[in-house]
Amino acid sequence: DDSAFSGCKKLSELRLNDGLERIGENAFSGCSALTAITVPASVTEIGEQSGCALTEVCGVPGTAAEAFAKANGIRFRAISGDQPDMTIDFTADGWYFGNSGAVFGSTYRLSDRDRVLTEMLEPVSTDEMDGAWSGSCFGLCLTVLLAKNGLLPPDQLQAGAGTLHEVEPTEQIISMINYYHAVQYSAAYLQTQPSAVRGESAAQTLARLIRSAALVPEGGSPLLVDMTTRTGRHCVLAYGTEPADRTENGRHYDGRILVWDPNFPAALNDDTCIYYNSETLDCCLPYYGIGGGVGGINTVTNDLDVLNALPYFDAVKVPGDVNCDDTVNIADAVLLARYLAEDTAVQVSAQGKENAELDGAPGLTPDDSVILLENLAGLRKYREAVQGFSFTANADGWTVTGIDPSLTAVRIPEEYENKPVTAVDLGCAENTKWQSVSIPASVTAILSPGAVHSFLTAYEVAAENPAYQSIDGVLFDRSGKTLIRYPNGRTDSNYYMPDGVEAIGDEAFYGNLRLSEVYFNAELRSIGRLALAKTGIKYVTFPDSLEVIGEYALCDVVSLRSLIIPENVISAERIFKGCKRLTEVAFQREEPCYENVFDEFTGNVTVFPPPGTEERYAAQLADAIAAGYVTVSYY
Repeated sequence: DDSAFSGCKKLSELRLNDGLERIGENAFSGCSALTAITVPASVTEIGEQSGCALTEVCGVPGTAAEAFAKANGIRFRAISGDQPDMTIDFTADGWYFGNSGAVFGSTYRLSDRDRVLTEMLEPVSTDEMDGAWSGSCFGLCLTVLLAKNGLLPPDQLQAGAGTLHEVEPTEQIISMINYYHAVQYSAAYLQTQPSAVRGESAAQTLARLIRSAALVPEGGSPLLVDMTTRTGRHCVLAYGTEPADRTENGRHYDGRILVWDPNFPAALNDDTCIYYNSETLDCCLPYYGIGGGVGGINTVTNDLDVLNALPYFDAVKVPGDVNCDDTVNIADAVLLARYLAEDTAVQVSAQGKENAELDGAPGLTPDDSVILLENLAGLRKYREAVQGFSFTANADGWTVTGIDPSLTAVRIPEEYENKPVTAVDLGCAENTKWQSVSIPASVTAILSPGAVHSFLTAYEVAAENPAYQSIDGVLFDRSGKTLIRYPNGRTDSNYYMPDGVEAIGDEAFYGNLRLSEVYFNAELRSIGRLALAKTGIKYVTFPDSLEVIGEYALCDVVSLRSLIIPENVISAERIFKGCKRLTEVAFQREEPCYENVFDEFTGNVTVFPPPGTEERYAAQLADAIAAGYVTVSYY
């Protein structure tokens, strides 16, 4: 019905029953944790869902589920009406060898190519992969899971292999398993989505595991289960559930989750199954001593988009490596040229031909050869780096004076025509789609940093840059003492200024209507011209350290109602222009020096000076009082 689950903020998973016909409007409105639903083919009507967090709809192609997903820009995952049994067969689906040093050796064996690939992964622990072998359970489980889902065909791993069980542990296979073992350290799901991050309790994670494992015989994928044992982390695959009658340490368990454990790859081991109590949602793994407060389940997932985000066979393709020697050099260019010239004395393997495909068009052509030569000379990379920019010569090199407004990620080039790019004008384009701006080490002057770019969420600055730095995406000078620009595309309502900031630059927050409050640090001494103008700030509390408020600093802050000017402020001119709702300003300085503070202000505000200084303030603000904009009052 309409609004049936509305506001269920902790609901994270929903599979609707076959026979259901209608989903009402806003049934999932406000379900902030519900990102995926499974909709049966029987559903013929799905109402509009406002304020929902859905990113995936699972259903049968051609039904209302697919139409709803497409209409709302949500990913559709197709499922068929007749699902295969995805239960793991120990005689076919798993490796016949296990998590044993007799197979894997005393250190992590990786081919040179695979070691290079793992070094590119972040944040892979190089200590883990360079040190003594301590297990490859994640690699073994992940490869079995991918093979079961058809993503690692056995005959692609080894010629003639019909099942994974038939694949021999050659050096290449060991290296591949260790590659996937390394990937698990960098996988976003395993590192950043444990149960605590998902907002699940241990009982909720177990309940989700039980439900998902029960669906494996009906076509659901087996699940990777990451757990903490009494001796460290371990990984198993869950592939089904069944009733049980087992007591461990005084606790009774009425069900169990079946697992393929790489420590026992040949057959199901009763002691490595996950036993659970269906009422208390308590669990144990007898062999690993998990249960009764010892160890537990960290992560449960079968999300293949995450687990196979870095596919092994895609990763090993080396563009330009025509002779397949794991390097790209002039020898590859010569071989490709001879092949294109139909030199019968040379041969190029299928992998070499795939590596030589560089122009995006099928078949090898002279264009592929040109691109390879340009890559070797650095020309193509250079052209890509400067595309979308225009340059003007300056005394030290070049100034970027034009940037394509349609770019989303702006990466300022470090050099142009063999001279450094030393300056960039960020006000050179309007109505931009920029989401990030990257400043190289060579740039020591940023012009028009206060220009408004509505989609910009972060500034990135090279660590070696001598003039600037980025702190949480906000642009600062190198010392961190001056805040130069806060990105306009940020959606945060509050901003906490870092310690040590002494100055806010001109137009630093200009135009950010989403900000309602800025928390200033205690060392702040000056605020630049137009620094807070045209923002959505409602509350301003200046620190006692403040000395200078720049001209028009609060211009057109229409939501500002009251303000206190600390006693150390000695300069504040025309700062209230356009502050239409301002009603109260309290001054703490006994000797007023604010003759022009209300210039261009056209409102009605009451001023509260320190006791005994009312006449002095009245004399200094005489013009604004005479115009009817200011009234001096008493505490």
